[in-house]
Amino acid sequence: MKNNFLAAVILSLAVVSVCFAQAGPEQLLAEKIKAVKLNAQAELQAKEWIIYLTPQETKRKLTSETDVLTFSDGKVTSRNLSAKGYSTSNMGISSIQDDGTAVWETMQVNAATKDIVFLRGELLASGIMRGTVFFKPQKGDTTTYSYSTIMPEARLEVTQPPKKGKK
Repeated sequence: MKNNFLAAVILSLAVVSVCFAQAGPEQLLAEKIKAVKLNAQAELQAKEWIIYLTPQETKRKLTSETDVLTFSDGKVTSRNLSAKGYSTSNMGISSIQDDGTAVWETMQVNAATKDIVFLRGELLASGIMRGTVFFKPQKGDTTTYSYSTIMPEARLEVTQPPKKGKK
């Protein structure tokens, strides 16, 4: 009986070893990417994400706007965009970068104006999120914001001291 059990264990280990040997690098990489995606989805849904948006145009006054992103059941909601009439939308993790960063993307539409906004985010392995929000209205200019979960430091405007006049 003991010998049969030992033989079964050895046979099981041999089968498992053969299975792992047959799994090529591509399959192992695909399984790793799938695991990272599942982990990233779980991390996104674990909390509300406070983000700080900053306009990318340098002509605009540098101010930061705060928003909250919520992820649930494969959908993303922006508190500010919802208040402006944009719908909750499906989101997907579009890629995993070599450093483990998970990239997600979505598009939301304002039902009343038909304006479109594209959101793209990168969830870093450190737990920090950063990305862009691109507004494409039906009329008018497009606007792009960058955002991060880290509050931006206030940039000081450098002004020249007044020139001293000749006496």
